[in-house]
Amino acid sequence: MDNSSTPPKRLIACSVLVILIGLCWLSFGLGALLAPPNPFAGFGSFLVVPLGAAMAVQQYRGTFRAVASAASSTAILLYLFGGMLMMATVSGMFQIAADLTIPDMQLLILIGTLLAIGVGLISMARLNQTWSRRLQNRVLFPDGASRKGVSLRELLGLTSAVALVAAMTAWSARDNSPRTVEHVAASEAPMHLPADATDVSYSVMPTVSIACEFTTSEQAFRAWVDSGIGSLESNSSGVQLVEITEPVTFHRIRSDVGPSDADPAKSRVTIRRGLHYRWSEEDRGVYAVFDRETNRGYFHSHSR
Repeated sequence: MDNSSTPPKRLIACSVLVILIGLCWLSFGLGALLAPPNPFAGFGSFLVVPLGAAMAVQQYRGTFRAVASAASSTAILLYLFGGMLMMATVSGMFQIAADLTIPDMQLLILIGTLLAIGVGLISMARLNQTWSRRLQNRVLFPDGASRKGVSLRELLGLTSAVALVAAMTAWSARDNSPRTVEHVAASEAPMHLPADATDVSYSVMPTVSIACEFTTSEQAFRAWVDSGIGSLESNSSGVQLVEITEPVTFHRIRSDVGPSDADPAKSRVTIRRGLHYRWSEEDRGVYAVFDRETNRGYFHSHSR
């Protein structure tokens, strides 16, 4: 029986990766909490922040402090997250089988990625579980008593971790902030646009919605829609562009106009001649319109 409290190299590599993942979750969760009010992101952050912190701390204690209970709790968390990803993978495969159609390549890549990550997390959970059992079988030291105090190396590591979390939190808070930008180049938009798109304005509510308007040609607009816009779900739905037969109204992207603005001419635009793409499912939707009279394209998608 191996009673050594020296972690194997595979476990050390795994632990470094898990700690980094935990710190990233912690940072992104804090960033969402510090960003301007977004109830959907804020609610999720109350779950992500403690889980990210717990995973990073427990992984460190389990591997580098040789605490069996910490290694065991880390294994449980990794099994949980890995299992959830495996369930999502199986659900996606069943959905593909039920549709009886050739799946979109992006969907296959997503399912393959989820499967790979799920297998990786379960493998790391197994390493932690094995390590926990080895620590529980130690003869020389009881759980948690192998080393006390904090070393200089640990203080340096803690300082680096705090600096990393602070930097990623600041970036995440800025990235999660709602923003409206007007009259910029297509390269500055947060999504891909038609090849000839110019004079772009967009409004983003992270994790909730994105709206965009731009000048383009009808040919480029058609090619853009055909290339796939919105989500994997909408792209695989088979929805096609249709001619507009009745007026379609879209909200304008205007930073000086609030949602309750009394002047419809400023806050909304009505398209009478052009093309319309519309996909919706429950509380999700993807919409795109091309106005032949102005050569202006409009896009809106929401996940809530």
